Amino acid sequence: MKKVLSVVLCLVMLMSACMVGVTAAYEEKQLTKYPVIMVAGFMSSTVYKLNEQTGENEVVFGWSDAADKVVGAGGGSLGGIISEFGEYLLAGNVKPIAKRLGEGFNRIFADLKCNPDGSQTTPLFTYENTAEKTNFKYLQENFPEGEHQYEAEIMGDVCEKIGAENAYSFQYDFRLGAVDAAEELRTYIDDVIDYTNKNREADEQIDKVNIIAVSHGGQVTGTYLALYGDEGKVNNAVLTIPALGGAGIAYDAFNYNHDGFTFGDVGLLVFIQHAMLM
Repeated sequence: MKKVLSVVLCLVMLMSACMVGVTAAYEEKQLTKYPVIMVAGFMSSTVYKLNEQTGENEVVFGWSDAADKVVGAGGGSLGGIISEFGEYLLAGNVKPIAKRLGEGFNRIFADLKCNPDGSQTTPLFTYENTAEKTNFKYLQENFPEGEHQYEAEIMGDVCEKIGAENAYSFQYDFRLGAVDAAEELRTYIDDVIDYTNKNREADEQIDKVNIIAVSHGGQVTGTYLALYGDEGKVNNAVLTIPALGGAGIAYDAFNYNHDGFTFGDVGLLVFIQHAMLM
C-alpha cells in the first residue's frame, strides 16, 4: 500500500511540476503579447503654456519643480514652514495653514485654474500624446532625465519584463473630468494598438492592451471601462489605490475663498502622514 501511495504521490508531484512549467510559459506569453499602458495619477502629467515672447513652451506644472513651488506657496523656507505649521497643529488650529496654503497655491498655480464652466483661464497643453512619442523606448532615448516617464519604479519593472518598446505612458490634463479623460484614453488605446501592429509580424498582431493605473488614473481607467469596456480592447487592468470616489482637494486648492480648504484636522494629519511615507 505504501508503494502504491508513493507512486501516486510521485505522479502528482511530477504533474504539478509540468503544470507549473506550462502555466509559467502561458503567463509569459500573455505578459509579453499585449503592450502595457500606464495611466498615472493626479498631477502626474507635465502641463505647458506657450510663452508668446520667446515662442517656446513653458512648464506651468511639472514634478521636477513642484516641491520648490509648494514651498513657495507656503511663503518661506521648508524648515520654517514645517516648524510654524507644527505649532498650529499642536494648538489644534489648522485654519491659518489652510488660508496660507490656499492663497499661495492660488498665486503660484494661477495658470492652472479653470472657469466655472470648465474652460481654461490660460491655454495649456500636455506633452504630445501619441503612441509613437509616449512609447517608453522613445522616452528613454529622448528624455534621459526621466521626463514624461510616470510611475518610473513600476514601469521600470514592466520594461524589464516585456521591453520598453512595449510600454506606454498616457499623458492627459489632470484637470479634466473623468469622462473627458476616459474619452482621450479610448482614442489613445486605439493609437497604441495601431502603432504596435505596425511594428509586428502578422502572427504577433494584437487587438487589446494591458493597463496599469494609479490613484486618479484608476478613476480615469474605471470610467473608461464603464463607458467603453464592452469594446473589448483591454486584456487586463490593474488599478492601484484607485480614486474611484473622486476628491475635492484640487477644487479647494484652485478655487480659494476666505474659508480656505475644507480639510478636517484628521484629514490633514493623514494627508501629511502619507506624504511623509512617500
